[in-house]
Amino acid sequence: MRNLEDKKLNTEGKKLKNCNEIGGKIKNGGSKGDWRGGLTYVGDMGHSVLDLVIEIETEGISIIDEVRVITRTELDHLPVAIYLEENSIEAKIENDRNRERMERKLVWDESKRGGYWGTMKEKGRDITIEGMNTQDRWGQLYETIWETGKELGLVREGKG
Repeated sequence: MRNLEDKKLNTEGKKLKNCNEIGGKIKNGGSKGDWRGGLTYVGDMGHSVLDLVIEIETEGISIIDEVRVITRTELDHLPVAIYLEENSIEAKIENDRNRERMERKLVWDESKRGGYWGTMKEKGRDITIEGMNTQDRWGQLYETIWETGKELGLVREGKG
């Protein structure tokens, strides 16, 4: 449920309650920068939240980082600004990957020490690090460690 400074709910407002059913998310009154659902119209006839930001999220991924109602005393309709996340889809996919990684553990088994180091040495020969930045080199090493662990049965899946 979203927050609103305007507490009156007319027929159009009631229709908006069904917005979720078709995949739309009303960002006013439930987003960073506009948690309280700021008024977007203030005039002689009263006040209301007229101007809405509605987003259809793809696979539950939002690209809207922040919504702000800009106070402008010379206007009765207040502008609504949206700020988009840079590379938001890529960032959320990476977060999901990290969450997935956190659900697996590398559990050391002393009896597999020789096999582990032998496999790491062998895989290390195939790694080319020339021209790679530090982050890419670390990423390649990280994946090699996990691959080796998985091959030797040292990886445990599951939460916690």
